Amino acid sequence: MSESVYTTRLQSSFRAFLDDPRSFSNASTFLDTLHPENPCKPTNMGALPPEPANYTQFCTKDGAPAVFKFCAMLDRKGQYSKTDAYFNVASQSGDTSFNTVRLASSALGRLRVAIQARALSESDPMADFYPEGLIERSNAVIGTIAFLQQEFLDKINTNDNNITRCVRVVDVPDASEGDEDSRFDVVLTSHLLLPTLKRGAKSMPKITRADLVPGVPLSPSKLRSRGSANTSPATPAASSSRSSTRIPLRDLDDPNGIYAMCDDLLDTEVFAPRIFNGKGGLVHPNNYDKIPRTCPALIEATLCCIRFKPMGEDEKAITHLRLQSIHLLDRSLAQRETTPDVADSVDSATPTPKSKRKHVNDNSKAGSSKKRKTRSATSNASSSTAKDDDDEMAGVEEDD
Repeated sequence: MSESVYTTRLQSSFRAFLDDPRSFSNASTFLDTLHPENPCKPTNMGALPPEPANYTQFCTKDGAPAVFKFCAMLDRKGQYSKTDAYFNVASQSGDTSFNTVRLASSALGRLRVAIQARALSESDPMADFYPEGLIERSNAVIGTIAFLQQEFLDKINTNDNNITRCVRVVDVPDASEGDEDSRFDVVLTSHLLLPTLKRGAKSMPKITRADLVPGVPLSPSKLRSRGSANTSPATPAASSSRSSTRIPLRDLDDPNGIYAMCDDLLDTEVFAPRIFNGKGGLVHPNNYDKIPRTCPALIEATLCCIRFKPMGEDEKAITHLRLQSIHLLDRSLAQRETTPDVADSVDSATPTPKSKRKHVNDNSKAGSSKKRKTRSATSNASSSTAKDDDDEMAGVEEDD
């Protein structure tokens, strides 16, 4: 019974997507809506959370970020996905070892989630339930994003090693003879999970008279952590997409004790990406590993572009397909009873119990050289992705 309910609702979701005038239909129609000077600074953000001041975006003619609303197949275990504990926090060697609190805190300032996705195809497990035209649209949007990415990169005089792309060529495993042995995938990248830390130790926290306690030195990290509860309009908290359930950093899984090293930051608010399960509930970050390895999803994303020139180095360029929302079309779709209020609904607000956070003593916090090895699920792409993130923090995340 549940299987028939699931497939019926799956088909209904696909048809609703195809009928939605905001969904991507074809390249020509979409490109005709774009601003002639792309990428550019948006003049109309609407309900979308802002990007750092030195980002540009592909915008529509009215100055709003162009939103790609499309259907694709998520690949949570793809080589560019970062959904396990600590997400994209990894060193260039691919591990999560931080010998000092300062290094760990700096890494948390670039914490993001990344999820790989590909176009739908006739070989998908649920392809029999795809309405006519769905696969064509899914392929068309990936191609359009790749085209726009190339338009941006053609304006930059730099070598390929200095470019990080959101559309990447990946190998197709076990490709049959005569079939393509590679394809274009996209990497969806979230906003910063801890936006109040994005400038690390350089940011100036707000100081009140009540903070001036005799004999107690001021702690920038504690003041910055406290300030995250009252985030300024320049962070994702200002968006109507924000969940009403507050998630502090201390609630995230911490198997290697990295968050515990930064105990002054444990109350910092985590701004979870808008990833909803089939029931309409917002998925808690601790439960991203419960998302099916592959799953069809309805996605909304924008295309961000960053270019910068570190002192003494060649110019670098990054494109981010910014994850605005993902609605999973997993089997929990069969359990949905009513249309959910996705802005306030949180799935597993008390996440599935897992291993306890490791206790880190004061000596460890002060700079123990003991290595903390990452979980085995770290992808083979950790090294390159970590380098991209380090480059981004070095030249992109600073406000003007």
